[in-house]
Amino acid sequence: LLARERLTLADALTALRAFGARLGLFRFSGVTTLDWGEKTTYFAALLEGIKAGDLSADQAEAYGEIVIHSQDSQPAGTAKATP
Repeated sequence: LLARERLTLADALTALRAFGARLGLFRFSGVTTLDWGEKTTYFAALLEGIKAGDLSADQAEAYGEIVIHSQDSQPAGTAKATP
């Protein structure tokens, strides 16, 4: 049997931040995972991203779709101003 690399919390958070930076907002259901373990790792990473202030999330109703917003996103074709 070949061992499969496990998704770490840090890797999942990096991926969510990258999705957010590129897309601005995205749905949690759109995050592709191989199994329930990866889904829970991404969810834990989402909570860490919210706690750090990098991401925010909205959910209209219990068990409804989770929409994730990046706090660092910008419209395509624009550059961030540096002080």
